[in-house]
Amino acid sequence: MISGLFQLGIVQSWVNTLGRLPAAIMLGLSLFLTLGLGILQVWLVPPELSLSVIYLLPIAIATWFVGAKPGQFLAFLSAGATYCALLLRDIPMVSAIWNTAVLWITAAIVAELLHWVKTTTEVGKQLSRIDSATGAINRRFFMELLEAEYSRSERYRFALTIVHIHLENWSDLKKQLGHQSSNELLYQFVGQLSDTLRANDVVARLGDADFVLLLPQTNDVQAQQLFTRLQPHMKAAIASDTIPLQYSIGVTTFLEMPETLEELMELTEKLSESLKSHGKNHLEYQVFP
Repeated sequence: MISGLFQLGIVQSWVNTLGRLPAAIMLGLSLFLTLGLGILQVWLVPPELSLSVIYLLPIAIATWFVGAKPGQFLAFLSAGATYCALLLRDIPMVSAIWNTAVLWITAAIVAELLHWVKTTTEVGKQLSRIDSATGAINRRFFMELLEAEYSRSERYRFALTIVHIHLENWSDLKKQLGHQSSNELLYQFVGQLSDTLRANDVVARLGDADFVLLLPQTNDVQAQQLFTRLQPHMKAAIASDTIPLQYSIGVTTFLEMPETLEELMELTEKLSESLKSHGKNHLEYQVFP
């Protein structure tokens, strides 16, 4: 139910907006709301009214945007403010302690539940973006990143390089090695690529034997230098005593962005398709000014 609430359009929009603010600001806002509610409870709110439910708002903000410990701290602070307000209004101590304990326990449970929901949501989102067999990102997430990088490169006039890697005779090797061993080989291959590339470069799996690299701010000279360094690692990662695994690579560099993202994708896919007719272990570069 809680996770479903955060998936509502208007709630998700507010969460995304607030999530862009620094954690210190969100913590300060939560503290301000908690202290403000405490002042209201002492001086303005009639004794028969309770603000216990409203205290959950700053607790939820602190937990979701800052962390579980700040949320628990605000739960304790809210309980303390409630206790002081009850005593100042001459509420019997037993009643004050009971109401304070109920609020504290409830708020602490809510904070823990929200922290669990956020953690599981982030894990689920991450898993939905990853190819489980290889650890590379999947096609859907790659398209999101490509669209964002295209817009950024177009705005700031950055070069962009996209690399298609097609593993040849992969089906034969998979039959010989079996499902698990072949996946382990691909996992090592992706791991080797990721370790060799820069932190902001992306490795994605588009098909059973097709991978793509997204290299932001990389021109044609830098791309060639990268593959001079990368190729020995690739060969070592996909080495097999059963059948030597071969591959073809198409490197497309855009010094300036095409008019549309669709045009960019069409140009790179043409090179990817042409690789299959050039034979194995083929490396081809193309540059678009």
